Amino acid sequence: MLTLDEMTVRHPSTLIPVTGIALAEDNTTQLYKGDMADINVVFTPDNATNPYFKAESSKPDVARIVTLEDANGLPVHKVYGVSAGTTTITVTALETVEDAEPIQVSYDVTVLVGANKTELIASIIKYSGLNTKFYTEETYAVLTEKLAAANAVKDNVEATDEDVKKAMDDLQAAYEALEETPVTEIEDVSGFTVEGRYSEANFPQLTLDRNTGTFWESPYYGEYVGLPKDITFTLDREYTLDKVEVVKNSATNGKVLEFEVLVSTDGGENYISVGTKETPSSETTSGIRMEQTGVTNVKVRLHKALDSDGTDTASYVRVSEVKFYGEEVVTAEELMALVY
Repeated sequence: MLTLDEMTVRHPSTLIPVTGIALAEDNTTQLYKGDMADINVVFTPDNATNPYFKAESSKPDVARIVTLEDANGLPVHKVYGVSAGTTTITVTALETVEDAEPIQVSYDVTVLVGANKTELIASIIKYSGLNTKFYTEETYAVLTEKLAAANAVKDNVEATDEDVKKAMDDLQAAYEALEETPVTEIEDVSGFTVEGRYSEANFPQLTLDRNTGTFWESPYYGEYVGLPKDITFTLDREYTLDKVEVVKNSATNGKVLEFEVLVSTDGGENYISVGTKETPSSETTSGIRMEQTGVTNVKVRLHKALDSDGTDTASYVRVSEVKFYGEEVVTAEELMALVY
């Protein structure tokens, strides 16, 4: 029986031949010994009749190719780290035209040895980017201490998996223990307006009624079902905002798990994102801190919500309240009126 590697596919005029092959953007170029990564390619045209390929490693003693089968019995190629070094992975389209040059593309993969520090590095980058003004001096000092320890583990070539895990756990604990500096809630939101698609009588205006027993609910059936969904607030004047907070609905289904806050300073013509936050289902409220002045509009974008099966795949979301923290921007005219 022939393998795909041994076949030459000849196509009549009714078949669409492969004319090019390129690497997908998500291919891994660095992995640790013992880890495995997918080899993904993009064929041209994207409707080619035979979009299959073979993969080869120039140094199998550094990284070798592992070929598995997907649920449909089709080949899935992966690269497996064997030892420290760098190897070239060459991908060749299996469809060939007689006497034509092979259609192929190559890339380098570096295999590292020792403890896998990929997630630790990501955590260091994440927590190093926090704004110190948003947290109390005492609790932020603890995070700073844990960041220094984590960086030491990152730079230690002899660090073990246990060292890496402890550094990550300590960082996470210090982050969760951070206490925010106080901010002032904007109590009077009677002049704010809000828009967004909704289901039944669960209007977006209910996020401003200061009643946690009511809620806005995005469409859960029909043309507009699905996430993400936006609710857009028009403020009654310019504000300096320090925080926007989402108060979750008490029901399990549709509970917010990830949201983003975007602000506009030009009446809603353009928005910039000030942060995205994942929030566990156990939390009843969750906020995003910021330093934004001259804000005229706020968009809260709901990305993920809890489904009945406990996953983050719900197609709709519920929000009880959205709260704003900060202060009014005093205009030049108002300032002049105070002076004179």
